[in-house]
Amino acid sequence: MNRIAPTDRMAGLSLPVVDSDGAEYHLFNIAGARGGNASAAIHYWAVVVRPDGAVWASGNFSMTEPTAARPDKGSGLTLEERVTTTSSGARYAIVFGSLSRTTLPMLPSSVVSKEARVLVGQVEGGYHGDNWRRRVQGVAIDDDSACPFLQNARAVRASVEVTKWSDGRTTVKCLLAIPP
Repeated sequence: MNRIAPTDRMAGLSLPVVDSDGAEYHLFNIAGARGGNASAAIHYWAVVVRPDGAVWASGNFSMTEPTAARPDKGSGLTLEERVTTTSSGARYAIVFGSLSRTTLPMLPSSVVSKEARVLVGQVEGGYHGDNWRRRVQGVAIDDDSACPFLQNARAVRASVEVTKWSDGRTTVKCLLAIPP
C-alpha cells in the first residue's frame, strides 16, 4: 500500500509523454487508502525531465477518476477528473516548474418530480459504503438534518420528501420523525 509506482496509462494515454520540446512527463502514484481509511482518490506526483537533464517534481495531488489525459499542443500535460451532476471535477495543467488546478463545474440536473411519503418501521443504521445513511423500510435517508429523533430511534414514523432528478438519481429528505 505504501509503495510508489509509475503510472503507465491514464485515461487512454500512454505515459511517459514526450512533448514537442523533448521534455518527458511522468506520473507516479500511491493508493489513497492507507492506514484503514477508504478513499476513492489516488495520490499522484508529476515529474518532468527536460532534455538538458533538469528535473522538476510536483507536490502530491489527488484525483478520483481521471477521464482525460493529453499532451498540450505546445508543451505540458493536461489531466482531467470526472465531472458529474453531484460533484465538480478538476483540470490539472502540468508544465516544468508548475502544477495548476482549475475546478470544473458540476453538470446541470433538474427536479423531475417530488413526492411526499410516510415511512413507518425500524431504523437501520446504514453502511460504510453509503456513509451510514439511516434507513426506514429499506429507504435510505439522504438528508436527515430536520429529524434529530431519527439519529437515536429504534422505530419511527417519518414524513419524507422523495425527489427524482433528471440524471436518474432519487434523493430522500426527512421532514419529520416521531415515535410510531
